[in-house]
Amino acid sequence: MLLPPISPAPWSSGFKHACAGCGELVAGLEVGGYCADCWRARTRRAGRIARWAALAATVPFAVYLMLVLPATREWRLIGASTAVVWYFLTGLIARRAVLQWIK
Repeated sequence: MLLPPISPAPWSSGFKHACAGCGELVAGLEVGGYCADCWRARTRRAGRIARWAALAATVPFAVYLMLVLPATREWRLIGASTAVVWYFLTGLIARRAVLQWIK
């Protein structure tokens, strides 16, 4: 069994590193990481950009589906559900890409 240290080291409370976004020193932050406020702002901005990118990719795809698929009710429903799934998947991929891209 390990005994507790007699005199704790000065870094026993955790290392402090500067936030890559605002430069504030935050305890327990990894090197090059972001503080909670900066991370929230980055994810919000990435979400906005990703929504527009997903919409820009989905509208032409939905128009293509409307032109190619037969005009029956079943095929229109399949096409609409495919476009919705396409929008969400494109949004997820775009959000990850934008998070890597923005500063």
